[in-house]
Amino acid sequence: MKYFVFLFLLYCIPASAQQKCILTPDSLGKTFAAAFLHKEDISKMPIFPDSKEMDMVDKMGISSNQTAVTVGSEEDNASFNQLKASWQELLQLAKVKNVNATTARFVRVYFAEQEFPVEQVKTPHYSIYVLLKQATGNIAVKFDVLWRDQKWLLINIDNDFYSYSEKPGGKSPGGKSSFRAKKWNTLTKIPKIIFAQSSSATAKGWQNSGTCLADPIPFANKVLQDLAAKQPAEKFSNLISATDFKRIYQPDLQVLVNQAVKDAASMSASNRTELKKMQAMMKENPVALHKEYVTDHIEKLTEYLGTIDFTTKKVRAVEYSITNFDHEIWSAGKIIIKINAVIDSSNGQEGILFYAGWHDGRWQIISMQETTYGTSVAE
Repeated sequence: MKYFVFLFLLYCIPASAQQKCILTPDSLGKTFAAAFLHKEDISKMPIFPDSKEMDMVDKMGISSNQTAVTVGSEEDNASFNQLKASWQELLQLAKVKNVNATTARFVRVYFAEQEFPVEQVKTPHYSIYVLLKQATGNIAVKFDVLWRDQKWLLINIDNDFYSYSEKPGGKSPGGKSSFRAKKWNTLTKIPKIIFAQSSSATAKGWQNSGTCLADPIPFANKVLQDLAAKQPAEKFSNLISATDFKRIYQPDLQVLVNQAVKDAASMSASNRTELKKMQAMMKENPVALHKEYVTDHIEKLTEYLGTIDFTTKKVRAVEYSITNFDHEIWSAGKIIIKINAVIDSSNGQEGILFYAGWHDGRWQIISMQETTYGTSVAE
């Protein structure tokens, strides 16, 4: 039943190319994978924090690893830090599990971005999963970086592997449940590792490279302007077309519908009727599907905002997060942005929630919540 419910949570988002560039860590993840598979010294990589940056990382307290350091050993000193310890444990685990450049290959990078307050400055923070393919199946390694001072800064490395399974749509096992910790790491002390010659240390450009996404804030502001102006949904900036919606997103909805069909016996008669309606639209009239689950939601939200006299002057805050996995509805691999706008109204503060996909070098509206939510119960 939970899969069926998700079908009615479709929201919407528009986009336009902007001046500011938001980088994604795809190039970084590929280089990180090479350093891991060839057992390079992480501390020699340009993304490794210097002593001043390490103090900042320590204050953040983001690491969840429980790495043991033997008292009196060479690791028991100020220069041997959590990042190095986690890296050595991960490499030791790779040795035990026979994960190396011969037995595994890089597949792709999955990431989730959210602004993180660092020294009172909102800073892009990425959690990154590097997916590797072995003969026995896929595994992943996880690390965290900041985009700070126009470069990537490493702040955390998980000292265990993750399993990975990919299915379009749904919360289990795809979407939010794509990555699960293996819990293979049972080490009680940091192992000795002989590092290979580091090629990453001399590589040019990768530490500040990646796919450039348009700045979401001007895009979000334009969406809010269109809502305030009571624009018809089809005139919203960069609304995804019915053709692209059918090609890119309808397959994911079909997976959810198929899952709902399996649970149809436990549904109410009205839900079964709605399910059959969706099945028919997907097969016979995708334009109607686009209207009912995309543009109609925009129209309903626009109508409601008119009743509370919404204007852009009533926008209190706009926040966003970007990810190419961890979607409730859409399959892994799609770059999706989630935008929350908090507004003032006579009812108190309310939230507007909408989503966009990154296609053809711009954000395109794919879904919008058809009504506001109370900020005390934000999703």
